[in-house]
Amino acid sequence: MRSVSKPHVVHLARWYPYRADPMFGLFVQKHVKALLPEVDSTVIFVWPWPDISATRREERNDLGFREICITFRPNKFAPFNWIRFFVILWRELWRVHRQRNVQLIHVHVLTRIGCIALMFKWITGVPYIITEHWTRYLDKRKYNGIVRKWATGIAVRRAEYLTNVSNFLQRTMTDMGYSAKKLAIVGNVVDFALFRIQPQAPQPYFVHVSTFDEDAKNLSGMIRTVAALRGKGHEFTLVMVGDGTAMNECKRLVSELKVGNLVKFTGVLTGDALAKMMAQARCYVQFSNYENMPVVISESLACGVPVISTQVGGIAEMVNDSCGILIPVRDEAALADAMIHVYNSHSRYDSESIRKAAFQKFSIEAVKAGFLDIYREVINFKF
Repeated sequence: MRSVSKPHVVHLARWYPYRADPMFGLFVQKHVKALLPEVDSTVIFVWPWPDISATRREERNDLGFREICITFRPNKFAPFNWIRFFVILWRELWRVHRQRNVQLIHVHVLTRIGCIALMFKWITGVPYIITEHWTRYLDKRKYNGIVRKWATGIAVRRAEYLTNVSNFLQRTMTDMGYSAKKLAIVGNVVDFALFRIQPQAPQPYFVHVSTFDEDAKNLSGMIRTVAALRGKGHEFTLVMVGDGTAMNECKRLVSELKVGNLVKFTGVLTGDALAKMMAQARCYVQFSNYENMPVVISESLACGVPVISTQVGGIAEMVNDSCGILIPVRDEAALADAMIHVYNSHSRYDSESIRKAAFQKFSIEAVKAGFLDIYREVINFKF
């Protein structure tokens, strides 16, 4: 029995965890979960999945809200997949609406589902807001196409609100002409019960967590820096957590530079294992060529762990002198100097103060308050 005393919000998610990839769009799921118990949420997620033979619809309610995941086997002809995506999502949205009137649509990641929300608004009058995470606007090579840009502009301008997790991404979008009626910043969610201060490991180490995308993360630059530091008499251990397309190349480079005793690969870690690995580190390292607002940095700060990062995207909104060091992109000498500084001066960083500052931005309470203020204004609902 669904509650009638709470607003019914449908979340149309372009990225969302599903059976084949439980980490895909996890930050969107955390946003939705943060709204409990004040909001009655339904998530609709549609995605092509080559490993299935027929369209599959799965529904679950074990997180306290309704999740509908529909996967279909993609066709080699891309336009056919776009049509199937629109048809499946459009039908499911109307089915949910008939079961209980939708009061607000919350779009997570543009562009296709933003167009669907806009069409639904034209027919029913149901307003929508947009939360955009995608860093594609930062790279013109990945964000192109006249139709895509036109559709994005229309969808954003007709939205009641555009929210982003960083001021940097929001400025980038507005500079490109993508601005809604109102703008807001609502951060990513961090589980502060999971990511907490813990005693440091007996043998200090630096840690990095990612999906091993060399183009974005510059993993090779971190490995070369560890090798250069060894040549100067600093044998620092770097633990690299995750997996991805660059894993084999990273292992090859480690072997070539003979730093296998200093660079460690753990594979993918989740839950308590990931939190412990991050919390017991001397420092978290992010040497990216481009980013928006990496969740792993906010998780490190929740653990009271200082951060070394390149000054890209919205990272400067999280990292300052009190909790870490910002360095130029691709500057391996600067990374080496920063690692030496943090290693030798770690005591100057106050773990409790770092965690407290992060809580004010990334806690469930902070994110919930941000979204509920928007919902309250858009649909005139008293929480």
